[in-house]
Amino acid sequence: MARFDGDVPQRFTVSDLGDLFSSIVVLVLLIASVTCGRLMIRWLPEQHRTRTTFQFTELVSNLLVTFTALILGLLTASVNASFEKAETDLRSFGSQIIRLTNGLDEAGAPTLPIRVMLRTYTASAIATTWPEEPAPDGVYPKVSGKQAIESEALGRLLAQVEHNLRRLPAADDLQRGLKSDCITRLNDLLNQRWRLIGEAHSTIPMPFYWMMLFWLVVVFLSFGMSAPRNWVSTAYVVMVALCIAGAVFVILELDGPLDGVIKVSSAPLRDALHHLDVSVASLPVAD
Repeated sequence: MARFDGDVPQRFTVSDLGDLFSSIVVLVLLIASVTCGRLMIRWLPEQHRTRTTFQFTELVSNLLVTFTALILGLLTASVNASFEKAETDLRSFGSQIIRLTNGLDEAGAPTLPIRVMLRTYTASAIATTWPEEPAPDGVYPKVSGKQAIESEALGRLLAQVEHNLRRLPAADDLQRGLKSDCITRLNDLLNQRWRLIGEAHSTIPMPFYWMMLFWLVVVFLSFGMSAPRNWVSTAYVVMVALCIAGAVFVILELDGPLDGVIKVSSAPLRDALHHLDVSVASLPVAD
């Protein structure tokens, strides 16, 4: 098996901490908004602190709370559906690797180098996409700072698999049929890989996200202006801010199904790797 050199991925990267940092920013902004509201109410002239004014601001705040809750619910449902689709597509990707492995098995010993190359790709994809889990055995490319499934280096490795498969000699109709079947399965696998690459990127429009955050800031500003000045109300507002920041963290994590803390399971690719290990071990390497 050829040896590949590369950077070993770290356990935690800046990209892994991006969603956590964003949720902390949300928490700080909401608490700062409450604080600003409490300071503003002290500086306002007496004619602006009437009961009618507070009733009006509460009415507007309730409207914003309704819209914000609706948007948060829609975002949660949307990213959860995207996450489940990515999980389903990854299972399909793993099963297509297994189907291709089975087809290469039927083609016999000449396909062993191709199976070794496919095994190298699968092991590297697992080790890089799930660096917090035990790495597969063997020597394979270590890709850092990028998801392995969309890595250009591993994309070229799959292209080499296709090149070698197309150059595979076929002595009779049976061998030609098996070769054609393997090429079809490989094409299905490549198409599935591109679907996974598309699903790995964020689908939340940033202007939409910032608009929702602005609404939350306005709501918490009104909380600070109208809430009683005691420890109970302060603790309650802080807990609500923590809950909203946690919801934002979950939404951002689900929006990236192949990175961060919350990601799809590696089990489909590990099952495919097990089939490849059995396939590679079934035949000796020809001299």
